[in-house]
Amino acid sequence: MVNPRQKPHVLLVEDDPAIARMYRLALTEYGYRVETVPDGEAGLEAVHDRRPDLVLLDLRLPRMDGMQVLEHLRDDIKKRGLKVIVLSNHGVDETVGATLKLGAVEYLTKATVTPRELAQVIARHLVGRMS
Repeated sequence: MVNPRQKPHVLLVEDDPAIARMYRLALTEYGYRVETVPDGEAGLEAVHDRRPDLVLLDLRLPRMDGMQVLEHLRDDIKKRGLKVIVLSNHGVDETVGATLKLGAVEYLTKATVTPRELAQVIARHLVGRMS
């Protein structure tokens, strides 16, 4: 059996409990260790305290929205190569471009991506980081 600490650690910052539970269960089945937090401030705290391999970030969040979280994570993205994938239903072209400019590696729309596709995208971005 694989040691749970060897599984890639994915942090999901999502305020909707049903969506968070669905992605956590699905991504766990694909071999990821998934932690969920309900707001932007908790997301920043989790990134700094537990150093996940990848962050899935919603944009519309309480306490601190996803764009603000990305701005605060800029140094982590640049200095340690933190991978952030925006996972939101807020798909305005300007918003997509702004998230990528702030350092997100990809922007996915919740309504159109399946858990399997999401797991594949995560795997693509973690290639070479997991051994």
